[in-house]
Amino acid sequence: MEVKKSISFIVFFVVIFFFIIFSVILVEAKIPDFAQKQEKAIVAISIYDKNGVEIASESGFIVDSNGIIATNCKIISQWLEDVEYVLIVRIEDKGSYPINKLISYNRRHDIALFEIKADGLIAVNIPSDFKLSDYIKRQIALHKKFSKKEPTPKKSIETPQVETPIPLKTEPEKLLEVPFGTKKSTRKLEEKKDNPDEYFIKGLKYESVKQYANAIEAYRKTLKIKPDHIDAHANLGMIYYKLGRYSDAINAYKQALKIKPDVQALYNKLGTVYIITGKYSEAIDVFEQALGINSRNPNTHFNLGIAYYLNGDKDAAYEEYIILNKLDTSRAEELFDLLYR
Repeated sequence: MEVKKSISFIVFFVVIFFFIIFSVILVEAKIPDFAQKQEKAIVAISIYDKNGVEIASESGFIVDSNGIIATNCKIISQWLEDVEYVLIVRIEDKGSYPINKLISYNRRHDIALFEIKADGLIAVNIPSDFKLSDYIKRQIALHKKFSKKEPTPKKSIETPQVETPIPLKTEPEKLLEVPFGTKKSTRKLEEKKDNPDEYFIKGLKYESVKQYANAIEAYRKTLKIKPDHIDAHANLGMIYYKLGRYSDAINAYKQALKIKPDVQALYNKLGTVYIITGKYSEAIDVFEQALGINSRNPNTHFNLGIAYYLNGDKDAAYEEYIILNKLDTSRAEELFDLLYR
């Protein structure tokens, strides 16, 4: 009798144990209920090291038929840990695709969006009551607005082509198709030559680990291939700013604005560098141009108020405080503290 009780207890314990493990896995995946019901839109995401060995895996779901994937931030953070890591998406009945571009990364909501070079995919129908519905739609719209999508060659279902956006140090070999659900692969990926996005993504990774010299080199290689790569110019401006190379930062931001003169954030960054270098009149001019794009941007009014104050125009600075107080009271208080307390 005691033996039966012991066996029953062990069985009960094992069942509970596996139930907990299974629950943890489901929580980790964080695939919304509405996406789980649309299996064709679920994808498998894997990270491979420089030897082609899978070191992490996660799930995601297709949010746009032109190759935009949503997943959580953890898998993207792991991918960014090493410049030689490669992220591959496997789509059932479609094949394997490398990440082409990271679109957004939001730790607060634990969601990341990235693009692969594919089209004609089955995307989930995101319900309007999903809390991140507006965020996802807005990010997709911005991405499509500010990026020129090149025609995507049709991929063969039987022999899909796999290319990595990350140039490897070792001589790369071709990675053949990894069946959907396979956990590991020891084959390497084939590198695509003369692709500006290869160097740009490498620059992002170097920048994320503060290897600024390497990041600068990668972004310059990007611009050598594609001189109008606005993000490479903008990122160079930020690195030069961090390194105190203010003249170079100003030139980089100006180049970016020549390409896209309607990006308000670039004006704010350029104006900030002007303030740091004591060029207050230039800063005022830049911030006023920024307000021509969006007159209700709190950050621009905040920066303009500081520029006016440092330029000796306290009345104009106070007017910016009045405007800012109607848009963002907390930012208005910050400005007031800086100017008058």
